[in-house]
Amino acid sequence: MTQPPQPPPYQPPPAPGAVPPPAGPPRRRRGRSKPKGPLVTGVVMAVALVIGGVWFATGGKKDGKGSPDSPGAAAELLHTVPRPKVAERTDTVGMWTTDKNFVKAGADDIRGYPLKGGAAEWTVPLGGAVCWSAPHPTEDGRTAVLFQDGEGNCTWVGLVDLTAGELLWKRRTVERGSTSGYPVSFEKVAVGGGTVAAGGNSGGAGWSLEGKRLWMPDREAPGCPVDAYAGDGDKLVALRECGTSEPGPDEIQTLDTGTGKARSSYRLPSDALYTDIASVDPLVLAVHSESGGESADRLVTVDDSAAEATARSRIEVTRGYELDCGSGLEGCKGVVVHPRSGLLYLGSESGPTQDKPFLGNTIVAFDLKTGRKAGETEAERGRTLLPVGTGSDGSVYALRTATTTESGGLWRIGPKADGAAERLRFPAGKRATEEQFARFGELEGQVLYSRGRVYMGALEIDDTPGRSQVLAAVYGER
Repeated sequence: MTQPPQPPPYQPPPAPGAVPPPAGPPRRRRGRSKPKGPLVTGVVMAVALVIGGVWFATGGKKDGKGSPDSPGAAAELLHTVPRPKVAERTDTVGMWTTDKNFVKAGADDIRGYPLKGGAAEWTVPLGGAVCWSAPHPTEDGRTAVLFQDGEGNCTWVGLVDLTAGELLWKRRTVERGSTSGYPVSFEKVAVGGGTVAAGGNSGGAGWSLEGKRLWMPDREAPGCPVDAYAGDGDKLVALRECGTSEPGPDEIQTLDTGTGKARSSYRLPSDALYTDIASVDPLVLAVHSESGGESADRLVTVDDSAAEATARSRIEVTRGYELDCGSGLEGCKGVVVHPRSGLLYLGSESGPTQDKPFLGNTIVAFDLKTGRKAGETEAERGRTLLPVGTGSDGSVYALRTATTTESGGLWRIGPKADGAAERLRFPAGKRATEEQFARFGELEGQVLYSRGRVYMGALEIDDTPGRSQVLAAVYGER
């Protein structure tokens, strides 16, 4: 096994007792709402998010259409990962699957478990709490993670090999022109186009997959500073904040991944307060305005093929749809995009309407080119479906959340929301575990579906005494 490359020189941290340099002019903080439920965190992944972050595989039994009442396979709770002991609320953002393991970020490490569950087969110690993890790994299974240093600041950026179970390298940086040597703290990290990029209040930095620094934060640079990056496959985008103490329209840039410079730019309209990324490729933005309340009020598909990007379509989501954005870049729950088919999937609101009492919600497909509805499932009485991923054939996988009397399960929905069939039914006697991640129409953790199994993971853990909270759970047929 080859040794990871050695870090290039960087300015050392200050001596003990040194004070970091002034932060410069105040910049507005992104006014994001926190997700509902007990697993509240200020950095929620693309669970929506983004949920997924890896490869959804249909595997196992052949998929087929069916009625909402068709029974699915009885799934068992194959394994649970106990929560680590912590002294305070701690983020545990990050979960992926590979050919051999499901991988979960813990309090200060990343561990690879057998796909059916069991003791960890490998552990990558980080030496500090996880701040953020990139949801979309490279094709060969490498992903970026942001974690704390000994002072509790999110200064370390690392590249983890999820297949080998190795931390290939870790880096931190200072601002260009800095004389203090105080490392920059970041808020988010992403990987795309062969580049690892981290952004935050002090700007952005980029490294190659080999750990070579490509660009560094520059406080004196003109224009809008980088707030965060999002990546997927060959693509990397930057979110630039163009306001200071007052809200102002954001700018989204599709980058040259070797230099960090913009290949395409899209400026949000003046009524946009802030923005989340619902999808990187194709580029879909969840836009928040004053009229949108806590969540986004519209989804905008952006054509970034030219230097001056343009809006291709717009989907209004203020009323009628369940879209939980506002918890972070790539932080939209309840929206799934299938790039090949050009369709976007949303769950409708799961409540009574003026015309009829509550029957349950539906999954609705939208054409990204036009923004128009392309299909819709039938509602299942009294239950809520939340889209969590797509299959290679264009089908959609949705989580049916538990209620006070019934367990949930996983459903398969046709490519144009043209039929729904239950695929896995979670065990009734283990509902308490399931409810830690999703219940009553709310998704409170991360969900992955791969090779016939459902993986659920916590986005954070806390120190509540006596709380029966697990870090992760695996469901499937034994």
